[in-house]
Amino acid sequence: MLKRFQLWPCLLMTAAMLCLPGCPGGEEESENGNGETNQSSNGNGSNGNDEANANGESGTAEVKPPETADAAAAAFAESVRNNDPAGVWNALPASYQKDVNDLVHEFAGKMDKELWNRSVGTARKLTDVLSTKKDFILAHPMVQGGEGSPVPPGAKDVAQQNWDAILGIIETVLSSDMVDLEKMKTADVGKTLSTTGKSLADQAVLLKDALPPSNEFKEMESFANAKFELVSSDGDKAVVRKIEEGKPDDEENFVRVEGKWIPENMANDWKQGIEEARSNLVNLTPEKMAPQKEMILPILDAVDKALDDLARANTQEEFDAAVNTAIQSAMQQFGPGGGPDGPPSEEPEFEFPEEPGESTEPTPPELQPSP
Repeated sequence: MLKRFQLWPCLLMTAAMLCLPGCPGGEEESENGNGETNQSSNGNGSNGNDEANANGESGTAEVKPPETADAAAAAFAESVRNNDPAGVWNALPASYQKDVNDLVHEFAGKMDKELWNRSVGTARKLTDVLSTKKDFILAHPMVQGGEGSPVPPGAKDVAQQNWDAILGIIETVLSSDMVDLEKMKTADVGKTLSTTGKSLADQAVLLKDALPPSNEFKEMESFANAKFELVSSDGDKAVVRKIEEGKPDDEENFVRVEGKWIPENMANDWKQGIEEARSNLVNLTPEKMAPQKEMILPILDAVDKALDDLARANTQEEFDAAVNTAIQSAMQQFGPGGGPDGPPSEEPEFEFPEEPGESTEPTPPELQPSP
């Protein structure tokens, strides 16, 4: 099966539902101004134009869809080959694009504003430390990769070689409209993918060699260079053959939805995927977010303080001391017995219940299997 056809559009939904909370931003200023939304100096930000039209459909320039299923498959592969997420977006039917846009709008409307804005301040403080204290970070004893170090051997060299690329990705995200809740309420995912998305895709390519070998990358590269042939076509149904070097030919059923050819399995699974994604938003109510907010805000306070101390360090000794202080504070505040709720209770550890007929008694020696 052409897995890539099913994976990439689902990644659009995943990015909308999962990645956005991990890339926090804010529309209100924090005390030190970190809550502001800055525009990217290299055009990575969408400069305030990421707005959908009134019915939630994509506001990107209309692209005439391929007339045949094999041409649609080839165009999709070309988008993957060119690191063009907007091309993947354009392959989706208009109602599918509206579904993704609606998810982003709903998320932005329900997400706790204070928690979001506080998170962006922390993210930007972290970015500043990574940008200005690179040498201190790489020279810290914990990063050397020696015996007892949490850093695997060789990881320091990989980090040093790819530092600027990683930092560039973070800065691109934090300078985009997709970290501003107010703009996200009317955002057009298609436009964002054509600007910020394209920049991120190009930047991510620079990290390809630094990442561990992955079958996913190999399959994606193979798919991007595949050839496609039309096996049969009847009305709004077609069969496409995928030809990849070194692999047996594969065939996939396509259907035409709203004038666009997409894999049949995507059409069958789309509604369920959207419903599952929307069901996750149910937990973004103030009542259900309150316990998480109460837990996360003190953590952000601690992280902010540690980052402030690191930012003030002017020598390696001061930086190392700030790191040690941050670790000790975290252990005291969030380690065993720490935290606002005091030490943990003396309740017994949870044990899984026995299955019917299962016994926890030790097996007699005569019934144990031979070595």
